[in-house]
Amino acid sequence: MIEILLIREGFAVKATGYFFLMLMVMMGCSEKMNMEYVDKDNDIKMIKAEAIEAFKRKKIFFGHASVGSNIIDGIEDIRANNQHVQNINIQDLKEDNEVNEPAIYHAQNGKNGFPKSKVDAFKKTLEEKGLGNKLDIAFFKLCYVDIEKDSNVQEMFDYYTSNMEYLKKKFPRLQFVHVTTPLYSHSRGIKGFIKNIIRGDVSNVKRNEFNKMLIKKYKGVDPIYDLASIESQLPDGKRSSFKYKGEIYLSLAPEYTYDGGHLNETGRYLAAKELLKILAELSNK
Repeated sequence: MIEILLIREGFAVKATGYFFLMLMVMMGCSEKMNMEYVDKDNDIKMIKAEAIEAFKRKKIFFGHASVGSNIIDGIEDIRANNQHVQNINIQDLKEDNEVNEPAIYHAQNGKNGFPKSKVDAFKKTLEEKGLGNKLDIAFFKLCYVDIEKDSNVQEMFDYYTSNMEYLKKKFPRLQFVHVTTPLYSHSRGIKGFIKNIIRGDVSNVKRNEFNKMLIKKYKGVDPIYDLASIESQLPDGKRSSFKYKGEIYLSLAPEYTYDGGHLNETGRYLAAKELLKILAELSNK
């Protein structure tokens, strides 16, 4: 009988070859999540017409990177296929562009893998470019690569909140929206099982921790665009999640991604729909 030694978190566990093989098969044959039909047309019509009209009169800035580009593509998809929101103005904000008319202005914000650069870039856009006094709503998002297994979550959270509190005081008329950090798809099947039993999905754990801190601080204070929640919830209400050290953590549903991190057509639609809903509701207050 073959014995296999598994090492995880400093503990050695022996498993016979037969048992290990059986476990591999069980892990690789997990039940596929049920994907229900998404009625995209009626989804958008549920956003009140007066809220959409108010939204179209606002100047909004969205700083992002790759997943944010997916969300912008999702808004473009919705705009192209639904008359209800067809006249939403979307503009890619370049260095020499002016913000003079109502629109969703979006731009590359900072550098992936360097989360503080994204806070700094957002701050610079509002201060040095003078947009803080021109915009109605402003927000930016981190990327899943900004929070990894070696990240200091508390330090990152403190840096984010201290700068956001500074900006809120400097631009009291400007409505800020906080965005939870997107997740990565938790590895499944045999390959995923081996990877996770050896080292665990610590990066997603840390993303969850950051998001929990963000929601705790700003819930009931400022609007929150909970992107991580959208990425993990399927139309039937089930969650894509995993267990680590006895706790349950969210992950990006495999049905919403084409590479484990970026959003496919369904994922970007769901993320864009929720963002439009939030912006419309804020605009109509």
